[in-house]
Amino acid sequence: MQSMVLEEFGAPLVLRDREIPVPDEGEVVLKVRACGVCQTDLKICHGKHPGARKVPLIPGHEVAGEIVQVGKGVDKIPIGKHAVVYNYLICGECEFCRAGRENLCTAIKGTVGFSRDGGFAEYIKVPSKCVLLIDSHVAFEKAAIMTDAVVTPYHALTSKAKTKEGDIVAIMGVGGLGVHAIQIAKMLGAKVMAIDVKDEALSLARDMGADWTLAVRIEGTRKQIMDLTKGRGVDTVVELTGNIDMENLSLNILKPAGRMVVVAYNLSGPFQVNSSLVVSKELEIYGSRWCGREEFKKCIDLVADAKIEPFVGEVHPLKEANSILDRLEKGDIIGRAVLVP
Repeated sequence: MQSMVLEEFGAPLVLRDREIPVPDEGEVVLKVRACGVCQTDLKICHGKHPGARKVPLIPGHEVAGEIVQVGKGVDKIPIGKHAVVYNYLICGECEFCRAGRENLCTAIKGTVGFSRDGGFAEYIKVPSKCVLLIDSHVAFEKAAIMTDAVVTPYHALTSKAKTKEGDIVAIMGVGGLGVHAIQIAKMLGAKVMAIDVKDEALSLARDMGADWTLAVRIEGTRKQIMDLTKGRGVDTVVELTGNIDMENLSLNILKPAGRMVVVAYNLSGPFQVNSSLVVSKELEIYGSRWCGREEFKKCIDLVADAKIEPFVGEVHPLKEANSILDRLEKGDIIGRAVLVP
């Protein structure tokens, strides 16, 4: 099978011909039909992500495909069905798994595309409990990006922000996650401000239903937002940039007791906030990491019912992975790019 392999951190991926994996007991092999590409893949390829420390590795964690083989003991996943991959190999037994917060599993056995070969290949082998079936009418490209670009903001807006009808939600950064955060916030009944540096991103935000779109001018943007909210501020900010100036802007536009949900992360420096502002306004700051399995399943249903429309910005052959990663790093991709083996 063709696969794009990370053989050295910081170096381009290499196109290699590998054996098609054979499932062991309790495992499943999927023919990969689509795999999304996101900023985390860049961190992995550059050797900056703490979850990826060994090479060679096939990256890719937003995987959708078709079941082609099942191992011994797998009797509830029919061959030929369409499926997506929940990429955490959870223990299922720790306190967080039992509480439905599998994204915080304390005995995780690996992560697809991080420490275990992922979807930048024609085939992938995963434990059967990582496979969730999807309706065949959902395009593979859309199903693939659903597994991160949809479920991550869904978790942030529901579990952390507890978004409700009438809230004003500011989305910082209209990238692969932001375009879906806008849809989800609107679905939950909120009014949405989309904030970005690019006119193309703001145009897309309007198409996705944002009530207001604002080009970032930091201090000028703060004044715009306070004027729009008549001095009140916003209920929630979902921070999707990892930029220190945007993080501080996020805090400064929150109403008293407002919530900042931090999704993006910067591995090169500390997260710094004005503690006086946090205390004086009793602001709430939440970290938000991917999603639990039930949230994942809920997003599968929302996409199948067309209540959320995964936005695929570009589709490219697998062999163009390096080009897509380069353009992603330069900020040249709007929405989510997808590789198709």
